[in-house]
Amino acid sequence: MNPKIQPIVKTVRGLPFPDQLEILQEISRSMSVKFRQSDLRDEFWHPKTAEEHSETARTEAVSDIDELMGDFWPEDESADDFISYTYGRRREDREK
Repeated sequence: MNPKIQPIVKTVRGLPFPDQLEILQEISRSMSVKFRQSDLRDEFWHPKTAEEHSETARTEAVSDIDELMGDFWPEDESADDFISYTYGRRREDREK
């Protein structure tokens, strides 16, 4: 993270959630004016409903569950190793 913004981020994280949202809205508004993309701001703050997404989604139902099976898990790693790694990363992120 840019050292110039670290104290700002730390301050914002200390604010109540509604204030954090207000800051995000203002930054979004400012950026949309600067980059002339006001439509992006509206889409961010007013996302599509599940129904709207389902109308535009072009997906097919899975007919064979085996199609979903992946072959990406390293054989020398157990699920416990993965869970330990995940918890370790989360702990490190909280300590930052």
